[in-house]
Amino acid sequence: MISYITEDILDKKTLFIVFQKIIHALTGVILIFLVILFFDEQTQGYYYTMSSLLASHVLFDLGFSSLLVQKSSIFYAKSIRSYWLFFTWCIKTYIKLTFLILLLVPFGFFYFEKTFVINHYQYWIISVLVVAISFIFQALIQVIEAKNLIQAYKARIFAHVFGILLSFYLFTVGFGLLSLISLPLGFIISGSYLLIHYKKFYKNLFFQKKLINWKREIFPYQKKVSLFFIGYYLIFNLPTLISYHIFGAAVAGKIGLIFIISNVILSLSISPVISIIPKFTKSIIKNKFNKSIKKFKDKFILSLYLSLSALICLIILNYLMLSLNLSERFLNIEQNILIFISVFCLYYSNLFTFFCRAFQKEIIHENIIIVSIIYFLIYFFVLDNNINENLILHFLLSLILFIISFIKTKKILHEKNININYFYKSK
Repeated sequence: MISYITEDILDKKTLFIVFQKIIHALTGVILIFLVILFFDEQTQGYYYTMSSLLASHVLFDLGFSSLLVQKSSIFYAKSIRSYWLFFTWCIKTYIKLTFLILLLVPFGFFYFEKTFVINHYQYWIISVLVVAISFIFQALIQVIEAKNLIQAYKARIFAHVFGILLSFYLFTVGFGLLSLISLPLGFIISGSYLLIHYKKFYKNLFFQKKLINWKREIFPYQKKVSLFFIGYYLIFNLPTLISYHIFGAAVAGKIGLIFIISNVILSLSISPVISIIPKFTKSIIKNKFNKSIKKFKDKFILSLYLSLSALICLIILNYLMLSLNLSERFLNIEQNILIFISVFCLYYSNLFTFFCRAFQKEIIHENIIIVSIIYFLIYFFVLDNNINENLILHFLLSLILFIISFIKTKKILHEKNININYFYKSK
């Protein structure tokens, strides 16, 4: 284990990613305490339900944003010109998507119906508008990551620092719900800087009509990714969104809170693997299998150790909340651990997916959409009055996805004639 950690400490890229994830984690923790201190249980429910619904903006590109880093790496591996053509295409495409995302405004009005008060409607309109614009810049930062990972993570670090400072201000002056725009605003600022910085590389391409062959280079693979991403969004956010209507805002707020905490700490835990995704993809494209896969394995093992530490942190956080008499804002410890393990299964299914995408393979795109539909139908029509059974169902379906992704990853290794024993052999 020490050798894994030493190697990562010496890796500058990993250090930047871990630092960004630490900032992200601190941002999440600070926001959690701000929500608890400044909101009652009902408003906490509004906050996390609005957050889950706002997160659906990523569906408007049919999940392409989840593929941007690896797709950009593929274009970069081909040639610099191909990369900047793709960069320019992304700018134009995501500007168009901004107008589609504005459809969330009337959808939000319909979803929340009469539970909103007047100022909530105003907050919702502003939040959707800022998130829609921010989507352009978040996408471009991912494209830049393939070329300059450290610069991309510096932009993310700025966005998170700016976001938490603005959030703190908005909470203290009584506009806590409006803090949903803080991080997106940070991405708009840092993304704008990068857009200006790289202007000389793409400005002559911007008015070129045919940048890339979308039907040949994007669509064949994208149709599978879209299924995966829609399913991934649903399996993550349905517990909060459905609970809002079945159990009310207070319970939805508790469920949403633990999902956010699990997301934050597991996002930090898997940063060693995320740090090598662009380089790993380029190496696989160039058929440099053994060394790349060994590197992936080493980072994966380190991430597992960190994830175990994250679970311990969650348990400590639960007892801390009890000591501070804030336990009424959380589910009980067994329910919290169950949600964490469910999110763990989903995160590591996603890591296997990243691994297989380097081979231009999508492994659970059909499974995850089927699982999401099953979860919705059973949750909404069968287990509509039992939180424990709902959480157990979510855990079992997440575990099934993890097992399927693991099995299909092994199958791809077999297909590529890569030694399975070499992949699992200890360092």
